[in-house]
Amino acid sequence: MYHHRTEVWYNNDMSVGSSYQICPEADGLYCVNQQVDLSWNDHTHYFNTDLNVYGDLGCPKK
Repeated sequence: MYHHRTEVWYNNDMSVGSSYQICPEADGLYCVNQQVDLSWNDHTHYFNTDLNVYGDLGCPKK
């Protein structure tokens, strides 16, 4: 599997103004790989948005 060299890690809901960490190594030990409780929602919710609902609504601009 290929990931970008740099990872931007949000350990939150990614809402406007949320903090983040820039990690120099994708999938390194200091960002996402610290999490052992990953779930399906980690892949369907970005920027405080449920992507399933967003798609069903026709991907409206916010």
